[in-house]
Amino acid sequence: MTVHFHEEDLPADVFAPGASIAVDTETMGLITPRDRLCVVQLSDGGPDEHLVRFGPDSDYAAPNLKAVLADPARLKLYHFGRFDIAAVQHYLGVVAAPAYDTKIASRLIRTYTDRHGLKELVRELLGQELSKQQQSSDWGSPELSDAQKDYAASDVRFLHRLKAELDRRLIREGRMELAQQCFDFLPTRAALDLAGWPEIDIFAATVDGFARVRTARQRWAAPGSRHDRLITLLNSGLPIAIGVLAAFLVMAPLTASNEVSFVLDKNKVEVAKERMKLQAATYRGQDDKGQAFTLNAGSAVQQSSSVPIVEINRMAADLQLQDGPATLRADQGRYDLKTEQMKVDGPIAVRGPNNYRLDTSDATIDLKSKTMQSDGKVTGTVTQGNFSADRLNANLDDRTVRLTGNARLRIVPGRTK
Repeated sequence: MTVHFHEEDLPADVFAPGASIAVDTETMGLITPRDRLCVVQLSDGGPDEHLVRFGPDSDYAAPNLKAVLADPARLKLYHFGRFDIAAVQHYLGVVAAPAYDTKIASRLIRTYTDRHGLKELVRELLGQELSKQQQSSDWGSPELSDAQKDYAASDVRFLHRLKAELDRRLIREGRMELAQQCFDFLPTRAALDLAGWPEIDIFAATVDGFARVRTARQRWAAPGSRHDRLITLLNSGLPIAIGVLAAFLVMAPLTASNEVSFVLDKNKVEVAKERMKLQAATYRGQDDKGQAFTLNAGSAVQQSSSVPIVEINRMAADLQLQDGPATLRADQGRYDLKTEQMKVDGPIAVRGPNNYRLDTSDATIDLKSKTMQSDGKVTGTVTQGNFSADRLNANLDDRTVRLTGNARLRIVPGRTK
């Protein structure tokens, strides 16, 4: 094997197009913006290694080296790539990805040990000894010794062989997909390092740490906990509130629908110690005639456990009736966890087939009694004609809708047939 030494750039066409490249760096220290990049080592897995040395006054132009590192068709192999990717990006201005990290792969597959250094990997997986004697030497020296050059080359000499063995074990244990997700995150982790984020290795969590997190989450979501009670209320309150308002109280008297069933599909739930937010809740089902409906809530937020009010925004219902689709829209509402009452603030608009229309506002829905009353005026159109009233009162149990206060119905001749 031969170590090729280059100044300021890599010669053109050293590596075959698309070949995976093992990459490592040597710097003046461990703080990337402060400690300059001195050497970049590369190997394609063959018998030769290439070292590119940069002087203290370098402009880091290196067009050939940058082309190799930035090539998206080349897989770059690292051991602790987080540091090397950050150094390359800071000094050479390119993102050296896609990446594969033998240290991350080792952590995922060699869970029986806490020794994941390159020296330990080479010894166990390849049966060879790797010297680390020159690891802390002066890489900014005007002249690099043969021992330094050989040490630098050894950091990339074994990575292709290590990858083959680690891949075999990752596939065997079904962890290759997880490993790939970690590799894909590496450029982002390096960018966070350059941005000054804390030096926390997110891949270094211990089994005990995971156990503590899991136990805390189990207590948080245990039956009877505050979170469990709130989810139970939302699970019943949201579909009843929207369902009463849309499917039963307004549309049922006109469509003669009976019982309705639904399932809850929660796309996203965010929970914090003193706040809960549910986003994009969708309720889907069919009535007894097989007519599909979808009920949506854009978001539901409880600001604090001490305030039993859940703010609900962008309520909507879409129902597929025999005569065509029907829709309901309401901008916002407030659900009281103690009184089990839902108050819809602002306009409520219902549209249905055959030019059916109903508009009202400021409704109160009582989930215990399954009743609703609007505080705003009611106007609408049905097949028989137009109607209006000061208020709307509805009851889910007996499926009645009553118009009270200056109720008017203008029947259009011919429409009652």
